[in-house]
Amino acid sequence: MWNDIVTLYIDDASIRLLVIRSKHVRKWAEIKLEPGLVKDGLVIDEIEVARLIKQLFNTQKVSTKKVILGYSGLHSMTRPGALPLLPKAMLAEAVAREARRVLPVPLDQLYLSWSNLPGSKNRTHLFMAATPRKTSDALVKTVRAAGLIPCRMAIKPLALTKALPENTAILVDMQPTEFDIVVMVEGIAQPIRTVTFPNGELSWEQKIELIASDLERTIKFYDANNAEKPLETTAIVYVSGDLIGKPELQTALANRTVRKVIPLTTKLKGSEQMDSGRYMVNIAMAVNCPSSVNCSTFPAANLNVLPDPYLPKPISLTKVVGIPSAIALAGIAIPLFLTFQNTAANISDMQNNLDTTNKIANLKTLQKQSLKKTVTELEKEVTLTKTNFDTLQRSVDSLATQQEIVNGDLAVALGWPGLDIKLNNIGESGGNMLIHGTSPSESNVLQYARYLDDTKRFSSTTVTSFQVSDSLMAQDSSNYIGFTISLQRKGK
Repeated sequence: MWNDIVTLYIDDASIRLLVIRSKHVRKWAEIKLEPGLVKDGLVIDEIEVARLIKQLFNTQKVSTKKVILGYSGLHSMTRPGALPLLPKAMLAEAVAREARRVLPVPLDQLYLSWSNLPGSKNRTHLFMAATPRKTSDALVKTVRAAGLIPCRMAIKPLALTKALPENTAILVDMQPTEFDIVVMVEGIAQPIRTVTFPNGELSWEQKIELIASDLERTIKFYDANNAEKPLETTAIVYVSGDLIGKPELQTALANRTVRKVIPLTTKLKGSEQMDSGRYMVNIAMAVNCPSSVNCSTFPAANLNVLPDPYLPKPISLTKVVGIPSAIALAGIAIPLFLTFQNTAANISDMQNNLDTTNKIANLKTLQKQSLKKTVTELEKEVTLTKTNFDTLQRSVDSLATQQEIVNGDLAVALGWPGLDIKLNNIGESGGNMLIHGTSPSESNVLQYARYLDDTKRFSSTTVTSFQVSDSLMAQDSSNYIGFTISLQRKGK
């Protein structure tokens, strides 16, 4: 139907379908996925997943082809930012440069989307979302193979912020294989974290402990980067996903975090019959902006991350006006023909005037030849100057590229959210980086090294040494372990 809104969410564990018409829930359904079909948000078996999507649509008798597509926020990156006021034509390039500066992954491996944010009049405030090209390409290709047309695409944790009833809060969404944490302050999501659960069966209590521990680290990370205005202790934790309908888990999370925990709800008619927590991301994608607070302070909640190459092509104006234009041209052609007949009688007089004009033009030609010689000499000087300028520009660009690479390495090294690693020295040379620091234990160092390796920025990550100071052996040596980590950048 023309007024159906169809949303499709795909993660490692399932495919979820929701159809809404005129703010009423019409249909909802889910298909579980066998392990390995989708891994960390990346569709591995595109043919089989496309077949299951077709099966889901056929079983539910959904004929609408245009869908809003959602997927896990794993490996996606979001950043708020601010730029000087720039002309609109220059803004896209400026955003791309800012993304290269702050993101730890090369921009050619990502699709970049961004949205303007409200802010001061003398700055351009924006929100950037970068999604892995490999993940987005595979997802869109799979959906198209199922005969569907993605018109919008959303990252799950960012879309879920539309369901928050206030603009300063904490969002926790738990799924079977992962969980999301979003710290929302004055309408800006910072940071957004998507974390996978360890392999193997975990009890509910173990999952709550992992979420609570990561939430504590995320809040500390935010407070450390916003020391002038830390997160308020009264900020409420809103939960969705598998935490909905389980008050005992909500209570456990509240006790562990010492914060009020409230489940996210929806006011859509017809949602009473389904597990709204399970389909909350579908609901958030389908509703343009359920909260007037979010619409005015966080427009990035509606950010469309569907890459430019897959955006629907606009209808050609030529096709729209083609037939009326042909009729109009026929009506114009006949009067023009009569006009041309009358004009032919004046051609002879116009030819005489043209001869006189040619004589004047010949006189001007001599002057033009002299000026042309002067212009040729000036062009040679310009060419030489441009060659020198291009040589200088290449040198400047090379320095800028190296600076961006080093800044990216430092951003990764300093981006560890844990508070148990102290970095004493970071050195860069010829594509290699050495990190010297201290930590209470070897396990903390190995976790930090694993975090560096998971960024995929380096071809090798090696803990080359642990040292314990002899003068401190009588004390608690766990507080005095020094370490050295050697990293080699890819392509070196």
